[in-house]
Amino acid sequence: MAAQERQRFSSAGYWEHRYEEGGSSGAGSYGAEANLKAAYMNAFVSDHAVDSVIELGCGDGNQLRYAEYPSYLGLDISQTAITRCKELFASDGTKDFLLLDQYEGQTA
Repeated sequence: MAAQERQRFSSAGYWEHRYEEGGSSGAGSYGAEANLKAAYMNAFVSDHAVDSVIELGCGDGNQLRYAEYPSYLGLDISQTAITRCKELFASDGTKDFLLLDQYEGQTA
Protein backbone atom coordinates (compact mmCIF):
# COMPACT_ATOMS: atom_id res chain seq x y z
CA MET A 1 0.00 0.00 0.00
CA ALA A 2 1.39 3.39 -0.96
CA ALA A 3 2.00 5.86 1.86
CA GLN A 4 -0.56 8.33 0.48
CA GLU A 5 -3.21 5.56 0.45
CA ARG A 6 -2.78 4.80 4.14
CA GLN A 7 -5.22 6.53 6.39
CA ARG A 8 -3.66 8.71 8.99
CA PHE A 9 -4.46 7.79 12.60
CA SER A 10 -6.59 10.33 14.43
CA SER A 11 -6.72 10.16 18.22
CA ALA A 12 -9.84 12.35 18.24
CA GLY A 13 -11.48 10.12 15.65
CA TYR A 14 -10.55 6.96 17.55
CA TRP A 15 -12.02 8.14 20.86
CA GLU A 16 -15.10 9.70 19.32
CA HIS A 17 -15.85 6.48 17.46
CA ARG A 18 -15.17 4.36 20.54
CA TYR A 19 -17.57 6.38 22.72
CA GLU A 20 -20.21 6.69 19.97
CA GLU A 21 -20.24 2.90 19.72
CA GLY A 22 -20.85 2.59 23.48
CA GLY A 23 -17.25 1.91 24.42
CA SER A 24 -15.66 2.96 27.68
CA SER A 25 -12.49 4.69 28.78
CA GLY A 26 -10.92 1.29 29.33
CA ALA A 27 -10.04 -1.14 32.09
CA GLY A 28 -7.98 1.40 34.04
CA SER A 29 -11.11 3.46 34.73
CA TYR A 30 -13.04 0.54 36.23
CA GLY A 31 -12.73 -1.97 39.04
CA ALA A 32 -9.58 -2.44 41.09
CA GLU A 33 -7.45 -0.14 38.90
CA ALA A 34 -9.98 2.68 39.24
CA ASN A 35 -10.05 2.23 43.01
CA LEU A 36 -6.26 2.24 43.22
CA LYS A 37 -5.93 5.40 41.12
CA ALA A 38 -8.69 7.12 43.08
CA ALA A 39 -7.10 6.28 46.43
CA TYR A 40 -3.78 7.73 45.27
CA MET A 41 -5.29 10.88 43.76
CA ASN A 42 -7.69 11.50 46.65
CA ALA A 43 -4.82 11.19 49.15
CA PHE A 44 -2.66 13.55 47.07
CA VAL A 45 -5.45 16.14 46.82
CA SER A 46 -6.11 15.91 50.55
CA ASP A 47 -2.47 15.83 51.70
CA HIS A 48 -1.51 18.83 49.56
CA ALA A 49 -4.70 20.85 50.12
CA VAL A 50 -5.41 20.92 46.38
CA ASP A 51 -8.54 22.95 45.77
CA SER A 52 -9.02 22.34 42.05
CA VAL A 53 -8.10 19.71 39.50
CA ILE A 54 -7.96 19.82 35.70
CA GLU A 55 -7.86 16.50 33.90
CA LEU A 56 -6.80 16.19 30.29
CA GLY A 57 -8.70 13.20 28.96
CA CYS A 58 -11.64 12.83 31.34
CA GLY A 59 -13.11 10.07 29.17
CA ASP A 60 -16.46 8.56 30.06
CA GLY A 61 -16.37 9.89 33.64
CA ASN A 62 -16.37 6.56 35.42
CA GLN A 63 -13.01 7.19 37.13
CA LEU A 64 -14.35 10.53 38.35
CA ARG A 65 -17.09 8.75 40.32
CA TYR A 66 -14.39 7.74 42.81
CA ALA A 67 -12.79 11.18 43.05
CA GLU A 68 -13.04 13.54 45.99
CA TYR A 69 -12.03 16.87 44.47
CA PRO A 70 -13.27 20.26 45.69
CA SER A 71 -13.43 21.58 42.10
CA TYR A 72 -12.89 19.75 38.82
CA LEU A 73 -12.58 20.59 35.13
CA GLY A 74 -12.52 17.67 32.74
CA LEU A 75 -11.27 18.12 29.18
CA ASP A 76 -11.57 15.63 26.36
CA ILE A 77 -11.29 15.46 22.56
CA SER A 78 -14.56 13.52 22.24
CA GLN A 79 -17.87 15.38 22.21
CA THR A 80 -19.62 12.13 23.10
CA ALA A 81 -17.44 11.75 26.21
CA ILE A 82 -18.12 15.34 27.26
CA THR A 83 -21.86 14.88 26.77
CA ARG A 84 -21.80 11.67 28.85
CA CYS A 85 -19.90 13.39 31.65
CA LYS A 86 -22.22 16.39 31.69
CA GLU A 87 -25.21 14.04 31.96
CA LEU A 88 -23.56 11.83 34.58
CA PHE A 89 -22.61 14.76 36.83
CA ALA A 90 -25.47 17.14 35.99
CA SER A 91 -26.40 17.59 39.64
CA ASP A 92 -22.81 18.17 40.81
CA GLY A 93 -21.92 21.86 40.69
CA THR A 94 -18.26 21.18 41.52
CA LYS A 95 -17.61 19.55 38.14
CA ASP A 96 -17.42 21.07 34.68
CA PHE A 97 -16.51 19.59 31.30
CA LEU A 98 -15.21 21.09 28.07
CA LEU A 99 -13.96 19.92 24.73
CA LEU A 100 -10.21 20.28 24.53
CA ASP A 101 -10.49 22.97 21.87
CA GLN A 102 -12.61 25.05 24.29
CA TYR A 103 -9.77 25.22 26.80
CA GLU A 104 -8.90 28.87 27.42
CA GLY A 105 -5.97 28.60 29.79
CA GLN A 106 -7.88 27.77 32.97
CA THR A 107 -5.57 26.76 35.79
CA ALA A 108 -5.90 24.56 38.85
